[in-house]
Amino acid sequence: MARTRGDGAGRAGDWSAGKAEGVEADDLDPAEIERVRRILRSAGRAELADRDDEALLAALGVTRDGQVTWAGALLVGEAEVLARVLPQHEVVYLFETSDTEIGFREDLKAPLLRLLDRVRELVQQPARNPVHTLRTGLRHIDVPAFPETAFREALLNALIHRDYLEPASVYVHHRPREMVISNPGGFVGGITLSNILHHEPVARNRLLAEMGQALGLVERAGIGRRRIFIPCLTYGKRPPAYAADAHTVTLTLFDGTFDEGLAGWIAEEQESGREFDLVALLLLTHLKEHAEITPSEAAALCQLPDRRIRDRLERIALERNAWLERRGTGRSVTYHLSRSAAAALIGRKAFVIIRGIDRARWPELVRTWVVEHGAITNAQCRDLLGLGNSRSARVRASQLLREWSADGGFLERKGTSPHTYHYVLRGGESGAEEEHGASQ
Repeated sequence: MARTRGDGAGRAGDWSAGKAEGVEADDLDPAEIERVRRILRSAGRAELADRDDEALLAALGVTRDGQVTWAGALLVGEAEVLARVLPQHEVVYLFETSDTEIGFREDLKAPLLRLLDRVRELVQQPARNPVHTLRTGLRHIDVPAFPETAFREALLNALIHRDYLEPASVYVHHRPREMVISNPGGFVGGITLSNILHHEPVARNRLLAEMGQALGLVERAGIGRRRIFIPCLTYGKRPPAYAADAHTVTLTLFDGTFDEGLAGWIAEEQESGREFDLVALLLLTHLKEHAEITPSEAAALCQLPDRRIRDRLERIALERNAWLERRGTGRSVTYHLSRSAAAALIGRKAFVIIRGIDRARWPELVRTWVVEHGAITNAQCRDLLGLGNSRSARVRASQLLREWSADGGFLERKGTSPHTYHYVLRGGESGAEEEHGASQ
């Protein structure tokens, strides 16, 4: 039967701690209890795993005062009993080969741990979750379409934090380019789309969450969200995306075309001892596609207060061999990829082409380029300012460079002919002429 509001209420309004109506101790599955013991032992909790059934179940909260709790029924209840007393406890797995075709469907009604194992089996079939081998030098990196850590954690969150008083099921829409996991019940406890990455966890089903923590399946310190985001971002994939309304929370994991350059660079940096947390990976992913980021933009992207993000940006920029650097001061400060990181991630053009940029900023961009690279040529100027490669564009770039190198200008022309002209900061040293030649 479907639950109604007020049925089986537990401590402090925790539904999962309430008495499971229609479930007795004899309705618990011995195989699932043994599965729990194995998990506890593998998590280093043998002292708990070795207790007799009665003591073990009481310690975990499966039973309270001799009665089975809803959380306990979900963890180790017989599948047939769960289907009878809690029919909404269901995962509907759909492998969708296109927008209109369902290649496979399975409706899963089982205790939580068995559910997790079965969904993993369905997702991990090679044809559904192919692995791309990325070769970077002597290193081979296996990049799955959907990292197991990410989709497993997403499904765990959906099952543990869903509203079991709603009649709907958890859905897993597995598509070639995305996986969408949705669960009944909106966010609770002040969690929103704009703070979910770092908000302290709020458990709708507190006892169920505590069981997951005791088994080492979930963390109650916000780490679970990092387990979803970090594997995806480390492989150069798009950040996962949450959506929510009053009745449903949806999480989308993206496959798509991952950024091989970014994935390979991160792997190399990690091998050398550098660590990337969620904030660093979000910033890297943004700066791979954008020339700069302001502190306010970084605060919104990483969902951190202004003071914390400014401190974080500064600490990254001050690291040894930092991949991030600051430009400007006060309100005009921005952060960019360092020269070495930009060269590795973007290529020789260590700046993203900015089209349609305010012309008043052209001198600033050119000056910054020359500070970074030592000199600028006509071709590099056209590329940087998005002028194109036409004859008129070459003339326009020449005019600008002459203007900025006239008396009082910040540039100085070097070279002996139009084909070798390059421009350095006035009073500075030129780069090697071979490198900066062929300016036209």
